[in-house]
Amino acid sequence: MLYVKSSDAEAIRDIAKDYDYVNVSTKEDSRNIHLYDMIAAYIMMVISIALMITAFVVLQFTIGFTISDELREIGVMKAVGIGSRSIRGLYIGCKAGINI
Repeated sequence: MLYVKSSDAEAIRDIAKDYDYVNVSTKEDSRNIHLYDMIAAYIMMVISIALMITAFVVLQFTIGFTISDELREIGVMKAVGIGSRSIRGLYIGCKAGINI
């Protein structure tokens, strides 16, 4: 890599045309590349945050649906004397893939 400070980039491009594997870029080209990289990074960050929010909403809906579907079983567990914290642990542990 060779850096040449010049005010005439076109003259250097004309000279570089004669050689293989030589690329000439200006400071403005580097700024544009950096700008496009930053835009792409911000877009990916927004998409990632949106996907995480979607995953949390789906997980909350799934847990809520399971608990409302098994309301009778939870009532029986409470009647037997199992505490709310233990019951919550059973359902959250099963959703996380932990077999109790």
